[in-house]
Amino acid sequence: MSAKSVPTPRIMIMRAIFSILLLSTLFSVQVVHAGLDEGIAAVEADDIEKALVELQPLAMAGQVQAMTWLGKVYAEGMDDPVKAFSWFLKAAQKGDAEAQTRLGESYAEGMGVEQDEEQALFWFEKAARQGDDEAQLALGTHQEEVLADNAAALVWYERSAEQGNSDAQYRLGLLLLGEPGVPRQSIRAWVFLSLAAEDGVDEASEARDVLELGMRQAELVQAKQQLHEWKKITSLIDDDLVVAHGAVIGHVSAAGQAGNTLCICGIKACRQPIFASIAT
Repeated sequence: MSAKSVPTPRIMIMRAIFSILLLSTLFSVQVVHAGLDEGIAAVEADDIEKALVELQPLAMAGQVQAMTWLGKVYAEGMDDPVKAFSWFLKAAQKGDAEAQTRLGESYAEGMGVEQDEEQALFWFEKAARQGDDEAQLALGTHQEEVLADNAAALVWYERSAEQGNSDAQYRLGLLLLGEPGVPRQSIRAWVFLSLAAEDGVDEASEARDVLELGMRQAELVQAKQQLHEWKKITSLIDDDLVVAHGAVIGHVSAAGQAGNTLCICGIKACRQPIFASIAT
């Protein structure tokens, strides 16, 4: 029977050091999350002083979300666009999509930095390709209003609208009424205008009501069914799984099986398979 090996003092010391480092790392992560959560809560409660106390150390230590939130504190709570721009830039360079969108807005409006349309579009596109719905809306608006490219605007509006952005839903609905470069699709237009209207966009409600006057009864029935299906399916899906970089929500069959490549009521051609995790 062989003797049981006993760890040498050096191995025991190394194990102790590793355990201490691991516990220290876990504790640091918990502290960061706690501080970030408290900072965000302070922002939402309009407690600017507490928000600065919680967020500033984290941001200075390189925590990306803290940088973005600190930028929002300076932009909205302290009316200091220069400092806001500085923090948005730091977070945007580290890949934070919301910061990239806010940075794009800063360049577009000349807030805290000299107005620069090219830089605004650069950052909007970075954020949009990460799935930020506000950046997608901004790109769509630029394509429609500045470049008069309705077909390109349609793509970005769709991606934003599919994530529930009511302004994008409204603009998409209007394009689908048959603007130059976009074939008229009354049923889809009615669906998106209805979604925007239900989210409080008054102009969308007015546009939908006018559209209804020219729709056949069969079209209106189909449009209402599509709206119903949209709501039913989106209610089954966690918000984080609704859209991934502009991919549409997949269709879930009546049997609750996921994996086919149909979209909600055919509103849009799918570009990706749906997530297996949305099966019920």
